[in-house]
Amino acid sequence: MKKKAVAGVLLSVLGFMVSGCEEPGWVNFFAPLEGQVTITFVNETPYRVITYWGGYNPLDPATGIDVRKLKLESGESSPAVINCTRRIEIAGSSLRRAVELGKPEGINSSDINEKIAFSDVALGEENDEEPTAGEGDSVRYELGIDYSCGDVLEIHFQQDPDTGEFVVTLTVLD
Repeated sequence: MKKKAVAGVLLSVLGFMVSGCEEPGWVNFFAPLEGQVTITFVNETPYRVITYWGGYNPLDPATGIDVRKLKLESGESSPAVINCTRRIEIAGSSLRRAVELGKPEGINSSDINEKIAFSDVALGEENDEEPTAGEGDSVRYELGIDYSCGDVLEIHFQQDPDTGEFVVTLTVLD
């Protein structure tokens, strides 16, 4: 019975590959994990960005998770280097779940918000990390789809001048 189940799974996988299925998950799954990714966060909004971001493997989030807090003033940029990973995510429930499983030192899953906070409270004042200016949606970028190991990335925080909505964009420089 086990042999039939394994054979069925293998045939299904082979069928997807032969049929030309270009599901992005396959690209991410087979992309090699070698080297590092250099990221520069750029705040182009008139507000402070407060969020957590991290890199992890959604196939094994308990191993090798790297999560960091980002607090970035208006007009500032901040560089970071991480080991190549299958997913880079800013805020959101998937990152929170990875933190629950991976238990990185100094980070609690309750620290990870659903959305990215933007604050207009002066730095050092009470509530300077609260989303007083609004919130932006969490984002995730996938290895092999959005970036490759060794890439240099810029992640821009922006505010749409027409709608006032906060957006996050990725630029691959290398």
